[in-house]
Amino acid sequence: MTNKKEDMQRMTKMVVENFKELMRHSSDEGLKWRASKRDLVELSHLVWETNLMRDERGMPLSFSVIVDRIFKVLNTSVPKSPTAVYANLLKRKNIRSCSVTERYMYLLQENAVKDPMRLDIKRMKRGGVIGM
Repeated sequence: MTNKKEDMQRMTKMVVENFKELMRHSSDEGLKWRASKRDLVELSHLVWETNLMRDERGMPLSFSVIVDRIFKVLNTSVPKSPTAVYANLLKRKNIRSCSVTERYMYLLQENAVKDPMRLDIKRMKRGGVIGM
């Protein structure tokens, strides 16, 4: 059995790899984020903190660049101030509300979902939504 720290590292690695893969897509491909914007901001911040997303010169991408790109690819409008959205997430007090990272950790540990982020992304087709 793995411990929480190892599970968090595994989940973070999964999210970073998903972001890297998603950023190779175009918004024209019809991918759509199905969870909340604040969840996507939180995941963007998690990715930014790792410094693993780099530009062509090897420089770490800024938080705003990561947010702009992932929101565009997932056909979701960017919040007016992603930094303020993230700051408000840190102040969360509602015990019934949990972070997306907590939710993904639960799905990884308790439900053995290998890639929880994929549950929040759909591909839009002419007649409706199909899974990614």
